[in-house]
Amino acid sequence: MVPMTAEKWSIESLDLLEFYMKKLRIKLSISILMTRFKKNNTHKQLLKHVQSKKGFLGFTHEIGDLNKKIAKNENFDFSKDYIKEYEDVLLKFLKQIRIH
Repeated sequence: MVPMTAEKWSIESLDLLEFYMKKLRIKLSISILMTRFKKNNTHKQLLKHVQSKKGFLGFTHEIGDLNKKIAKNENFDFSKDYIKEYEDVLLKFLKQIRIH
């Protein structure tokens, strides 16, 4: 599973990874999770590009609350929307690996 931020450089890095895996004849499936997604035009274009790739699992929005909880070593609030986003991604990933 490749977690990647919604940034142009990470999309380019994924393209490079796929290119060299193909060149070296490495056959591994890649599962993609886009993180820190914001609803702006740039991120929407990046999302569209990544969604077209095989193995795309989904995305999670940028979450300042989550970062603060991790930094302070606090418990998570499992009723938050971002927990549902991660749960959806996990379920897609588990479904994907059961198929192979």
